[in-house]
Formats: sequence, C-alpha cells, structure tokens
Amino acid sequence: MGKSKVVAIVFIGIAGLALILYVLFMAMQSNYWGERYSFTEDEPYDLNLFKILVDSAANGESEVLFSPISELEDTTTSKTLIFMGTQLYADSLEARDILNFIRRGNTAFICTRQISYEIHQALDSTDRIGDTEYYYDFSTEAWLENQSPQKKYNFEFRGAYGEEIRYWTHFEDSLQPGENVKLLGSFNGDSAKNLENFRQVDIGKGYLYVHTDPLLFTNLYLLENDGFEYADQVINHLPNQPIIWDEYHKVFRSDNDVANSKTPLRFVMQHPPLKYAWYSILAAALLFVVFRSKRQQRIIPLIPRVENTSIAFAQSLGALYYQASSGRYLAIELMKLFNNFNRRKFGIKRTKDNDGLATEIAKKTKVPLDLIESILKLERQIVYNPSSKIRDNVELYQMLTEYYKLVKK
Repeated sequence: MGKSKVVAIVFIGIAGLALILYVLFMAMQSNYWGERYSFTEDEPYDLNLFKILVDSAANGESEVLFSPISELEDTTTSKTLIFMGTQLYADSLEARDILNFIRRGNTAFICTRQISYEIHQALDSTDRIGDTEYYYDFSTEAWLENQSPQKKYNFEFRGAYGEEIRYWTHFEDSLQPGENVKLLGSFNGDSAKNLENFRQVDIGKGYLYVHTDPLLFTNLYLLENDGFEYADQVINHLPNQPIIWDEYHKVFRSDNDVANSKTPLRFVMQHPPLKYAWYSILAAALLFVVFRSKRQQRIIPLIPRVENTSIAFAQSLGALYYQASSGRYLAIELMKLFNNFNRRKFGIKRTKDNDGLATEIAKKTKVPLDLIESILKLERQIVYNPSSKIRDNVELYQMLTEYYKLVKK
C-alpha cells in the first residue's frame, strides 16, 4: 500500500472519529424531546418529577412492577397501581388480572393515550369507559370537574424548535360511557367544546381512574405552576396508600418473547447518547467492511517454481543400472519400450511362443528383416546370459535407434 493511501486512510479515520465525538457531544448537550414517559429520566417529556410527587404522596411506600400483575399475592389490597405511557399492552388474561386486582379493593390509575382493547372487552357494559380520539392544536386548557373554585390550567406543546402543533387525546364523543362511569376532568376543544379526558369507574371494591394524556404530567409542565398544580389535584383523587408503579405493560410482548423488555439493547435505546453511540458504531462497522473489502484482497500464496526433474531422474536411473553391472535389467527395459511401441503403433502383440515375430514386424513396419532378427537375437544373448555386462546394451540401443528412425520415415 502506497504512502499516499495510508495518509488518506488515517485522515478519513480521524475525521470519522471527530464526527462521532461531535454527534455524541451534541446529543448529550441537547434535550431529548420525544414522548418517552420514563420515570428515571429528566428530559422534558419524561416522568421523573411526577414519580417523585406520587412517592411523596404515598409517604415513600412504592415499588416498581416489572412482572405480570398476576404474580402479586391474591391477598394484596389497599394499594394503587399507576401506569403512565403511550399505550398499555395487555392480553385478555392480563386485562382480567388488572380488573381482578381492582375488584379486591385496590385502585388503578391508568394514564395512556390508547386504552387496551382487551380492557374494554373485560369491562361490563355499565363500566364502559370509552375509546379515545384526538384534537389538534398548539395548546389547550384543562380543568377538574370537582374543583371549587374551578380553575383552568394552560398547557402549550413545545418541541426542540419552539411551539409545535400536537394532537391532544380525549374520550370519544360518539359513545356514551357506562352508568357507573363518573366524569372527573376535561379540556377545551374547538368551538368552546369540552372534551373529557379524566374518568372514574367503580369496579368491585376498588376504583379505576383513566386519564387520556400522560403528557400533562411530564417534567416540562411540572416545573411550571399550572402543570404542578394540575398534577397535584389529579393525585388528590387517589387514596393515600402504597404505590405500585407499572413498567411491565409498557412493552408489547409476543407469545414467544415475554422477556424482551429485559434485553440490554432496550436500556441503550432508552438513553439518547447511548443510542446515538450504538448507531455510530454500527455505521463505522459498515464503512469499515465496505472500504476494507475493496482496498485489500486476499493474500495470494507464493507458489514454488516447478522444476524439471526428468533429467535428474534419468541420471539416477542410469546410475542404478550401471551399478548393477549386469546388462540383463537394462535390456529388459529397452525391449519393453520396443514391444509397447509396436503394440500401440502397429497392433503387434508379442507372446512367448511367437516364432514368426520378426517376420510380422518386418511386414507391418517395412523395416529390413535382418535388422529385426539382429535385435531379437541380441536381446536373447544379453537377457539369458548371466555373465552379460552393461556395455553389451550399447549395441542393442544403437540397433533400436536405427529401427525407430526407419519406422518414422
């Protein structure tokens, strides 16, 4: 790799690292304006201050629920279950468990923009709460029905760049609530129309409170007088008893993945700086794979040079025959080559009792008969003579060479 390429790669690496550090720094310096509703975070639309407020109202007697409510003892009474989130995820069995928890004499405060369909199905017609709808505006005024004197609390929706329009959640107007449902709070819509957002229903020995907008209880508004006073008035509706803060029903769970809320990646995604760092690592890894695969190919192994060893083999073979001193073995090899040549080229097969071999070879090859007879005679003299010498094969080799020349003409 050239020096210029190394410098370019180092420069790109430093620039990429600087960009990642800048993104992380900006992420840590700026607020996260997403509606996350986390009770452990202090971003504008988290619930850290509201959690502190309800804990103080319960004299610090609170616990966080990360498992199904069915795991609580059946004798659990005089406790308040609080759920705050965009949507409450519960199947039919979990919805029934929540309502049974209330019927035993407990209280539930569910503040969500979308009420679980399974909870609607589990309620009797007289306890029907009603589904939710949306009203679009930059701000709204909310109040509580039983407050005297009644006061309206102003809420303006703000984002990273100032005031923004938002859809405020309320109970739908077309469906009347059940007979046991009581109106507790509303906010104003268009044409001075009141939109209900806070209801209560008696279920067995307990009470279910449903609020349609957790945004009104987030850190941003609790730092303001209107938001803090509104949240305090809502909490006053709840009995003074130990709190169970429900985190379990915030996460959708399939039948095959009931524990996905405990994965480490979920913790990373809940914190914007960690989330940006995770995405940056993935992007850097992808860039590394793309550019690395293009700039560096697989190392080609060094193949040794092929050497011609046929000459060395012939020399070694000749030395072995020479050391044997007897000419018999070399004569046998020379005649094997002779017989194979005749068989391949002329189809002549030599056998032990083939007396007319010389005549057959001369006839097919057009070689003089006396040369062929001399070759066969000299073969017998060398092969069957125990005292034959290696030098006796010189004459045989010369005759065979003359034979091959005549055949090729």
